[in-house]
Amino acid sequence: MSLKTFMESTSHNLSIKFESSAPAASYATNGFVYTWGAMTFNQIMMLIGIVLSLATFAVNLYFQKRRDKREQSLYALQSKQARRPLPEPQPDNPPEES
Repeated sequence: MSLKTFMESTSHNLSIKFESSAPAASYATNGFVYTWGAMTFNQIMMLIGIVLSLATFAVNLYFQKRRDKREQSLYALQSKQARRPLPEPQPDNPPEES
């Protein structure tokens, strides 16, 4: 396939992607500017604080669940070892054979 045919076949797809991404970027920018203008600085900081506290909660919950899972598997292993009978103690000095 030559470069010319490749460009002709992909130019239509690229123009569709560019045409659909431009309005999305425009709407996102307009929404951000509208929100920035409609809110005071204190309200924006409050919103950022709420978002960060929710993110902190989610991360903490994730790592708590991982720690709980580790502790449960450790407890199961220790319980299994505790139920196993202990080996008979060996004397420190075996009797000498004559």
